[in-house]
Amino acid sequence: SPSLAELALKEMKKELGRDDVILVINTHDHMDHTGGNQVFKGLEIIGHENVTPAMKRSADGIAANQPRLQGRIGQREVQLRTATPGSPEALALAEANLIDRLMMDDQRQRFVSTPPTKKFADRLVVKAGGLELHLFHFGRAHTDGDILIHIPKLGVLFTGDLFHTDYISVTANPGQMDVPRWLAVLDEVLKTGKGVRTVVGGHSLVYTRMWLDAQHRYIKELWAAVTQAKKEGASLAELSAKIPLAPAFSFLAPHFDLKAGQHIDHHKANIRDYWRIGLQPAGPEIERV
Repeated sequence: SPSLAELALKEMKKELGRDDVILVINTHDHMDHTGGNQVFKGLEIIGHENVTPAMKRSADGIAANQPRLQGRIGQREVQLRTATPGSPEALALAEANLIDRLMMDDQRQRFVSTPPTKKFADRLVVKAGGLELHLFHFGRAHTDGDILIHIPKLGVLFTGDLFHTDYISVTANPGQMDVPRWLAVLDEVLKTGKGVRTVVGGHSLVYTRMWLDAQHRYIKELWAAVTQAKKEGASLAELSAKIPLAPAFSFLAPHFDLKAGQHIDHHKANIRDYWRIGLQPAGPEIERV
């Protein structure tokens, strides 16, 4: 939100001794990644071409977003009643509520939707501050406008909300994902050994290259298994039984608890979603009939 963007600038000034932003990049359209754009009006703001229409839809529905934020605040207030005062959990809940209240106030009083000033469809190379930034559209994933930002000279890759430490593989919204595109982009970005050493996620999370390599391998091997099974005529149930998370993907063990229910469930959901790619949804056909 605008207030949070202004607070971020103050922190930059305090930590770095400067706050002269020269470029803004939106990794995707979600408001927690674009809601502060107005603070940087006049600068070049870059995003995928699908970001602008999605931002318009969000702005049109901003009033409907308020009850959702209020609901999240209420849930945390309940959790705070049983949390130990001053504990990391209590501090995290209180901070999250502070952020959501700032966002609600901004949305009611001062928010102005400010879409990117420069858009691209496939890939883009940007020169800024003596660095080359390589931007890749990731394909349909968390949203339909996700991008990766690779800075080869620094060995840094920004992934937005595509990967998280508590999920196996890409965090995807419902709808047909573009796994072949994911693999093509990751193959290109990660092919140069030292080209990526550090991975920066969208919510202050930093990962090692080894962690992303494991995720990349998981996507590649799962996609190959699902594709082969469909060619052989295996059913979805047969496929799910054939490739359990462990031991089929034991290389993930250093990064994820392969026996945890949430990871097993997410793996099963990945199998189902990969299986559906290329299939036509039933709804339109039922309606036609």
